[in-house]
Amino acid sequence: MFLIFDIAYLVFSLLIYSLSGFAAYSVAKMLWCEQLIFQVLAILLGYFLFLNFLVIFVGVFKRIVQPKLHVGEFPIGTNKKYVGWILNSLFQGIIIASPFAKQIHFIFYLNWLYYRLMGMKLPFSTLVGMNTVIRQPELISVGKKSILGLGCTISCHYSPNGKTHVQKEVIIGERSVIGGSANIAPGCRIGSHTVVGALTSVYPDVHIGDNVRIGAECSIKFASQIPDNVKIKSHTVIDKDCDIKSGETWGGNPARRIS
Repeated sequence: MFLIFDIAYLVFSLLIYSLSGFAAYSVAKMLWCEQLIFQVLAILLGYFLFLNFLVIFVGVFKRIVQPKLHVGEFPIGTNKKYVGWILNSLFQGIIIASPFAKQIHFIFYLNWLYYRLMGMKLPFSTLVGMNTVIRQPELISVGKKSILGLGCTISCHYSPNGKTHVQKEVIIGERSVIGGSANIAPGCRIGSHTVVGALTSVYPDVHIGDNVRIGAECSIKFASQIPDNVKIKSHTVIDKDCDIKSGETWGGNPARRIS
C-alpha cells in the first residue's frame, strides 16, 4: 500500500506542478518583451501566479479524487474510508513538502484559500499562524476572528492499536485563541472567547466551554470536561475525574480547585 501511495504522490505531484507551471508561464509570457523591466515583472508575476495555481490545482484534484473523510473508527487497509485519509494526506503533502510551502502560508489570502479548498471551515477573519500543523482540514471548523498561534498543531486522527484508524472532528468557536505550539487532538470542542495557552496539550475528546482561560504548558487529559468561565493556571494537569464547576479556578499537579 505504501508503494502505491508513493507512486500516486509522484504522479499527482508531477501533474500538478506541470499544470501550475504551464498556466503561470502562459499568463506571464504576455508581459515578456525586450525591455528588462518587463522581463523582471514577467518573472515575478509568473512566480506569484505559480503559487496561486499550485494551491488551486491541489484543491481541485483533492475534491475530484479523494472520497469524503468519515468520522469514526475503521480498520487500516484498502477500504474506502482509510483510502480517503491516505489521499487527503497525499494532497496535503504536495503543499507541505514543497519548497514553496512557507511562501504559501506567509501570504494571508493564499493560506486561507489553501485550507478552504482542503475543506476546512475557516472564516476569512480567522488568523492561521506560520508553521501551524493542520491535519485533515476537512474535519476542522474554526469560528470568526479566532487565532491559531504560531506552530500549534491540530490533528483529527490517531491509531489506538496500529490496526484501527480513528477520525474525529475538531471544533473551535469564535474569537478564541490557540496558543503557540499548543496541541489540539481529535474530537476536541473548544468554545468561543476561550484561550488555550502556549505549549498546552489538549487530548482527544476534551470539551472546553466558552470564556475559559487555560494557561501555558497545561495538560488536559483524555475526555476531560471544562465548563464555561473557568480559569486553569499554567502547568496544571486536568483529567476527566476533575469535577470542575463553572466559574472556578483550578491549578496544580494533581489539579485542585483554588477558588
